[in-house]
Amino acid sequence: MCLDQSVCVAAAPDWSLGASLSLPVSGAGCAIEEIAASASGRFAVTQRFSGQGECGFDVIDLDRMEWLGGVPERAGYILELPVFSDDESRVVAAIGPRLGGWWAHPDDDVDEPSRGGVVDLATLYELRLESRELHACRLELDVPEGWLPEDPWSEAWLGPTRLEAVDGGLRMVLPGGDPFRQIGPLPDVLRLPPLAAFT
Repeated sequence: MCLDQSVCVAAAPDWSLGASLSLPVSGAGCAIEEIAASASGRFAVTQRFSGQGECGFDVIDLDRMEWLGGVPERAGYILELPVFSDDESRVVAAIGPRLGGWWAHPDDDVDEPSRGGVVDLATLYELRLESRELHACRLELDVPEGWLPEDPWSEAWLGPTRLEAVDGGLRMVLPGGDPFRQIGPLPDVLRLPPLAAFT
């Protein structure tokens, strides 16, 4: 069975419905849970969740009611709505493989110390709206053996947050609160500096 969701434009003051766009729910049931317009009102981004460990996002041109790109379904978790650059030429989003616990081996519980080594913290997605080119950048972090957050269940350790698309790159806050800035294009793989909490 195939399900669709409709994204509609409503006009104030009476909120009458205008044009709409039908977007399919993914095979795993990844559906739109949240939507927000860009500052100009020309574009919108969505956040998708399946409730079973899949997530995704869409970028929509509201003037033409057209899907511009995104990731309709991927295993993992998206913590925040994707964000637009100030000039609305790019959208960036972060999807992590796990909801926290990124330091733990897949066979270990979240409250067990790290076995050490490089982990996949998240994947950054950058969509260039004019070309519709979607680029993925894997974020890697080298975690010391035996490291464990003081409170592994705290939201501070879920993953990268507060993304901003700036300077052709981005700013974000890493787990534990460390600020990070990447100037210029995102590489395919980005090795992050050690977190302050590692010392």
